[in-house]
Parts: sequence; C-alpha cells; structure tokens
Amino acid sequence: MKNTLLYVLLLWSAPLFSQDTIEWIIPMGKYYQINSWNGYLLVGGKDGWSILDENLHPVTETRFEKIQALGKWALAIQENGKWGFRHRKNLQEWAVQPLYTGDYWGASREDKRANTWLFTKDDRKWAITTTRDEIVVEEPGKQDPPVEKIQYNGGAMDVSPRPLKSLPWHNQWAEVYPLFTYYDYQKKDPSTDVFEIIDKQQRHGMADAKGRVLIPARYAGVDIVNSKTVAVKEFGGSNPKEGYLFFSRSDGKRMSSKKYEKYRVSQLSKDAPIQVWERPSAGDDNMLCGLLSASGEERVPCTYEYFEEDTPPGFVPAMKYKMWGLVSIKNKVLLPLDYRGLRLTGFQNSSFVIVSTIDEVGVLRVK
Repeated sequence: MKNTLLYVLLLWSAPLFSQDTIEWIIPMGKYYQINSWNGYLLVGGKDGWSILDENLHPVTETRFEKIQALGKWALAIQENGKWGFRHRKNLQEWAVQPLYTGDYWGASREDKRANTWLFTKDDRKWAITTTRDEIVVEEPGKQDPPVEKIQYNGGAMDVSPRPLKSLPWHNQWAEVYPLFTYYDYQKKDPSTDVFEIIDKQQRHGMADAKGRVLIPARYAGVDIVNSKTVAVKEFGGSNPKEGYLFFSRSDGKRMSSKKYEKYRVSQLSKDAPIQVWERPSAGDDNMLCGLLSASGEERVPCTYEYFEEDTPPGFVPAMKYKMWGLVSIKNKVLLPLDYRGLRLTGFQNSSFVIVSTIDEVGVLRVK
C-alpha cells in the first residue's frame, strides 16, 4: 500500500518538475506589448495598460494610457496625458499624483543620480528619484537626491581561493587551494572538502581532504563550476587542442565524454544547466553551443548558435538562424525556433516566458 501511494504521488508530481511541455497563458495577439517587472506583468492592449500578478489577476481596476518601469522600485503611469508614480510597496495608490509630462523620458538619467529621471511640471524640470522606501520629487540643482547604496547581504564576498593552513599531506605538492566558491576557514578538515593540487611542474589536479588524488595532476587548471562539478582545462597545443573536460567534484569521475572550447554557468541558479561550446569542424571559427546537466552529463548536442545566459534549471531559450525557441535539458524542442524574441520573466513560482514575433506578443509557461 505504501509503495502504491508513493507511485501515485510521483505520477501526480511529475508534471510539476518535468519541464517538458508548454502552456500558453496569454495567447499571441491579446496584447501588443508585455513587459516583466518585479514579479508582475505590465500589459498594453487596445483597451489600455494594466498590471497583472503571477496569477494573471489585475492589480488595479483602472486601465491606464501607459505604464513604464521606473527603475526597480516604482512605476511611471500615464493617466489623462500626465505621468504619476506608484511605489512597489503599494501599487493600488499614487505615491505622486499624475501631474507631470514626459518630455525627458528615456534619456534623462543624470550622472551621479541613482535611479533618477527628469519630468516637467509648471514649465520646470523635476527630478523623480526612486529608492527602496520612497519616491522623492525635487528640483534638479537645488539639492542632490539621495543616492541608494547597494550592498551584499552579510558584507562583501571574497571568492578567490587562498592557501590553507597546511595539512600533513600538503607538503607533497607545490601549492594547494580549496575548490570552493565560499570557504569557511573555521572548518576543521570536513570530509566534503576538495582541493586543487599543483605539482612542481605547475600541473594541476584535485585531491580530497585526506590527500587522496581524485584527478591526477596533469592538467593546465581546475575550476569549480558548481557544487557538483569541476572543469579541468587541458594544455594547449595542436594535439590535443586546448579545452575543458568536466569531472564530478565528489569523486573525480569524468562526466563529459567530449572536450569543449569554453563553458558558462548561470548566475541565477546552482542547478541550471552548464552551457558549452565546440567547433563543428576543424578551422571553423563559428562555435556552436550545447548543454550539460548541472552534474556535467551531456544533454543537448552543440547544434545551436546561442543560448540565453541566465536560465532556469530545466530549459533554455535557444537561437538558430537568428530565430528563437525553447529547448529542454532533455534535448526536446518545447517551442519551435520560429520567434523573433524570448524574454524570461524571473517569476519565482513558475517558468513564464514572453514570446514575440514582429507583430504579436504572448506569454507561455513551461511545465
């Protein structure tokens, strides 16, 4: 009974995580423009502009003449020919009433002013500055608007590797470095640590915390890709060509059968696929790209011209012959490569993609 229940649950949950089908949630042509902003969709159609949440419910009852993102924290909304401003904290009410014209829209951000635009009211220019907490309206030149300083949570990050306090096995190598994006120097030889080892001939490899060699020291370099995978760079020369091989970070097992010219990882998700490039033939300068899983296994052959840089874990916007579509990590074409543009929305709870042709725009969800 328990096994049957588990099987049913797995079948029920599989579509939520498979990410191998698509569903159109806003059909092509319903709106003439759709933009993504902070988990909302700003949509413009024949009846005006509105703000939709992730469930496609309108945030306000009123339809406006135009809605534009005013940086990260606010929206500029046009009503009766005038611009007003609403803060992200409360999109239902005006933070600044619609009394301004947009003579300087799109080219008015001034040097040394953070998130500031110029608008006109009563034949005078006004600086509209948005911060995390408020929208400040001031006359330029009389007082500089406050500058918002962006800081990392927990302070600055130093991700460069540094030599550790020597362990007994370190002295057999010329240099030893931790293979970590972050490293806690208070840890005492945790079993999951791995290290880049370098011999006297400057050949690189990888060892575990007890000094056991997982990748022999015969390569030009070892780079950490993510928590599961490391990329090993081979030496240059005509035979073999310089390139990258991918190994498991936990045990040094080689994961990729091929060698790739370069690779790239997403900055948005640690579980996103690894993008790799290779030349279709010797002497061909136009490299094509494919996908590895986050663990380094080959998933999508290098047959595409370009992938979107930061992608969700299960799929990627792909380009071929200057046209865009969607490809899953399982090498399945989810959306034919027939579209002029694709934009990821960045929504946290679902995989929404804005799709556009020359004349139409719509939104789909990858399931």
